[in-house]
Amino acid sequence: MYLYFMANKKKKLLYIVTTVMLLFVALSLFINSFVKNKVEEHLSNLPQNVDLSYKNLTISTISGSIILNDIKLVLKNDTLPTKDNTLFINSIEVTNTSYWDYIVNNKISIQEIVVIKPNVTYNKKESSQKENSFLKELSEKPININRLSIEDGSLNIIHNKKDSLLLQATNVNVLVEDLLFSEEIKNKPIPFQFKNYTISSEELKYQLNDFDILTSKSISVTPKNSEINNLAIKTRYSKEKLSTILKTERDHFDFTVDSLTLSNSNFETTANDSLKFTIEKVELENPKLNIYRDKLVPDDTTIKPMYATLLQELPFKITISKVELNNGHIDYSEKVKKDRPTGNIYFSKLNAQIDNITNEFIEDTTKIDIKATFMNQSPISVQWNFNANDQFNFKADIGSLQAQKLNQFTEASLNTKVSGMLDKTYFSINGNSSIGNIDLKIKYEDFEVKVLTKDGKEKNKFISAIVNLFISKKSDETNSQFKNGKKEEVKRDKTKSIFNFIWKNVSAALLDALT
Repeated sequence: MYLYFMANKKKKLLYIVTTVMLLFVALSLFINSFVKNKVEEHLSNLPQNVDLSYKNLTISTISGSIILNDIKLVLKNDTLPTKDNTLFINSIEVTNTSYWDYIVNNKISIQEIVVIKPNVTYNKKESSQKENSFLKELSEKPININRLSIEDGSLNIIHNKKDSLLLQATNVNVLVEDLLFSEEIKNKPIPFQFKNYTISSEELKYQLNDFDILTSKSISVTPKNSEINNLAIKTRYSKEKLSTILKTERDHFDFTVDSLTLSNSNFETTANDSLKFTIEKVELENPKLNIYRDKLVPDDTTIKPMYATLLQELPFKITISKVELNNGHIDYSEKVKKDRPTGNIYFSKLNAQIDNITNEFIEDTTKIDIKATFMNQSPISVQWNFNANDQFNFKADIGSLQAQKLNQFTEASLNTKVSGMLDKTYFSINGNSSIGNIDLKIKYEDFEVKVLTKDGKEKNKFISAIVNLFISKKSDETNSQFKNGKKEEVKRDKTKSIFNFIWKNVSAALLDALT
């Protein structure tokens, strides 16, 4: 009797457990179906300019997960004659969604979103009202995502009017932690909040303007440290082609850096909702800059601001404590006459440190310290300081240099040849955005200037003889080791660069010292 009773009890318990499990499964299936219908309803009720299609939608209410496969999202614009923006995604997996927060607290809380192989094509244009309303609808409920990751993505941004590629990036990987979207922050410069992030990409290509393109092999970005490898900024046209396109003078660039690193960087929004960037250190390894200018192209007569003014005019605040350039090279060449070769000067083994680049603290001074080798022969050191008011001091110390080394520049650009030995040159310029005052000391021997004929093939003996009448062959002819040169209130041509202003001061003081 007892055994019969126990067997009957176990059978009832089994029925109860089975019934509960069946009810649970049924309830789960019902909730899954209900939630799936709701999700599909939301996905099909997007703004009219949004087309969304997908292959599979899988939902598990137990784990709070949603999986979408083979997604295609198209943002249309029927107000502008532009191409559509498209997004293809292999899969999106949303895990651990809190239904309690959604139902009770009126917010969306998600543990993790994983986006696999998104391929984005964005056509740059003026934003339409429909796009703005779409973004507004997305942010009506606060959305908190503990972890958002994008794996193996690609991005293409195209300029609609010119039908040209503005930005291209491959193998893009992003991880963002504690991401928050809310009504309160959606109109800020950064319309979301986060605590931590990492971004990496390969084969980046970005069109800076109509002429120059930036590329890199790889990029790694974190809140504290970032690194860009094989960075290059190059003019997209050849030198010859650029000259036929330009309406006014513009440099042809070829700039490369093996690696660029940023240490202890941070960006944030200020009290007045503007962006603020702070970087402790920027380091450039083996930067190489080749600049070519065709002087046969008409001058660009627009005003060229000083560097301090350019900093102040940036639309955001920035402070970089230190910049280091290691083992750099600068090569400058210019074409002055069609039938003559280009003039060329260059600096090698260039090492520089720049302290305190800022537009936040206008009372601070930016300090630049440069050491290099000039024309593969002469050591040169430069100290350059300037402040927010464009007041500056530029000091240079140039070592022993055979004057003939300058002929590859002076012959083509100034139609002159020089000879002799420049043993030592010092100069110091104090100035502002309008005028400069220079003091110069130079020690030299057997210095001579040869003015060439118009075709540059031979010496113009008559003019050369007149010029050398006014030039002392030695700096110690008056029992002084150095010759002194001085010029006050050298006026700046504001349509030309700061380096033209430096050269204008130096040439005026040299003329005073040599004659």
